[in-house]
Amino acid sequence: GEHHTGHRRLYLFLAFIALMLAVAASWRWTPLGDWLTAERLADWFSLFDDTWARFAGLLVVIVVTTLLMVPLSALVVAAALLLGPWLGFAASMLGALVSAACAFVAGELMGGAIIERYSGSRVHRLSRSLSDRGILAVAVLRMMPVAPYTVVNLVAGASHLKLGKFLLGSAIGLLPGVTALSWFSGSLYRAVTEPSAATFAILAAVLAVIGAGAWFLRRTLKSS
Repeated sequence: GEHHTGHRRLYLFLAFIALMLAVAASWRWTPLGDWLTAERLADWFSLFDDTWARFAGLLVVIVVTTLLMVPLSALVVAAALLLGPWLGFAASMLGALVSAACAFVAGELMGGAIIERYSGSRVHRLSRSLSDRGILAVAVLRMMPVAPYTVVNLVAGASHLKLGKFLLGSAIGLLPGVTALSWFSGSLYRAVTEPSAATFAILAAVLAVIGAGAWFLRRTLKSS
């Protein structure tokens, strides 16, 4: 009856997560990953003359492809190459957060009822604990990628977390990595394509800031 239906829904949700993990692995360890690269994306979108058309197109691509388990880092690099550090960063952050919200809602619809059925279990307590820590827990989870991006979003949706807390925590956690990757990629591209004292100075400054930020972040995480 109802108990059997609950088990079946749990197995279906776990099977879906396993499928998503398999798709993520295929982007990383099969020729599929060589097909969709940052350079290829940049070539496709260079056909758009208008900057805002590129921005809108890239935004849609980031949302859709991250849901299809394409690694976010490759998309951040492509956005920076096409739009420069500032607009590339904006497209990457906005796309990543819209994608996170979509997967979170999907996880809530598929797995939310499952967690409630197992009230009193370890999974239920873990879900409650995650909800209590909320924003900080999500931010730390984002900084230490323990699972593919969309899988984390799906599982978070099935927990007791609220969407607002989840998105705020995600934004805080994504900010250092997306900023560093956007600015490094954009600055490196400018230094290679327009070599001058100014572009090399900007690249050196960006590397120094990223290095200082990484050191500070490591110290903060160790002391927390």
